[in-house]
Amino acid sequence: MASDMATDDGDRPGNNVSLCLICDSKAEMDKLFSGLTEGGRVRRPPREEFFGRFAALTDRFGFNWMLMFGGTPTASNGTTWPAAETPTTRPTRRPGRK
Repeated sequence: MASDMATDDGDRPGNNVSLCLICDSKAEMDKLFSGLTEGGRVRRPPREEFFGRFAALTDRFGFNWMLMFGGTPTASNGTTWPAAETPTTRPTRRPGRK
């Protein structure tokens, strides 16, 4: 997943990567958010967005996290995928193979 979210202190080596977790339920997302923000910093509290529920945080060790739940993945051309067949779970061909 790509994101255009920059940290408040600007990009520098080590802070320009976020781990994204796609949660199976709102309860799982809330539990992860609660645990990861303990001693850390909330960047975006959990809320509904056009693509599903989203939250962002930096944990106590300085790692950036994005949590997501729900929504239907949509490509820039308007194509949507069922939840079980998102662009990240569809099989892809490796270079040089047919």
